[in-house]
Amino acid sequence: MALAAAAARVCRHAAARHLPSRWLLPAPLRLMASASGPGTSDGFPDTVFGKILRKEIPSSVVYEDDSVYAFNDIAPQAPVHVVVIPKVRDGLVGIQAAEDRHAAILGKLMLAASKVAKAAGVAEGGYRVVVNAGEHGCQTVDHIHLHVIGGKQLTWPPGTGAPEGSKTA
Repeated sequence: MALAAAAARVCRHAAARHLPSRWLLPAPLRLMASASGPGTSDGFPDTVFGKILRKEIPSSVVYEDDSVYAFNDIAPQAPVHVVVIPKVRDGLVGIQAAEDRHAAILGKLMLAASKVAKAAGVAEGGYRVVVNAGEHGCQTVDHIHLHVIGGKQLTWPPGTGAPEGSKTA
């Protein structure tokens, strides 16, 4: 199979692997994510997360401070599924674009993930922090973001349905 076709495959579910990653988003966000729009101050195209930060798209805020905004995912994969984004992207379209100058915001994102987990009541029982990087990593929005996922027994590898009571590294 051609590399381009393989790159267009998505990771969330075997039945959906033939779809381009942009199709993982619900229809309204899919249109907004693919629509061309004005650039942002960092010189990269605008994203759905930029629109959420500007309150052009409603969101259910879970946590907010001067640097970070966290909101409930509109297509949750678990009882708790929160997306954590920086308010200023500064060229950080994904973890793969991280540079030394991004160290502070990356730390703030992780700290916010911890605060979100505590506030959601999943910190003690366990949760997962996910960062998708690039097309092969199933990243669908070019704005660095974390997913805080919990509230149920998670499996490893994700989606395998590990036996009840099993422990993994």
